[in-house]
Amino acid sequence: KVLGGLGGEFRPLSDTAQLTFPSDRPSIRIDYILGRGLPQSAKIAERTVDYTTVASDHCPLWVSLVW
Repeated sequence: KVLGGLGGEFRPLSDTAQLTFPSDRPSIRIDYILGRGLPQSAKIAERTVDYTTVASDHCPLWVSLVW
């Protein structure tokens, strides 16, 4: 729903089911890593939300791609 306004131009690379805000007690998802124009061979090797680091009011997202 949130990403619907992007018209299919971008695809979510981060796990859209993981909660990211607020960092001390994540209860909603408001952060995404999006990709566009990636080669067909690009695959997601790993994606995670870091719940151990509290340096912001958002939890950091990580995505590793291989191709």
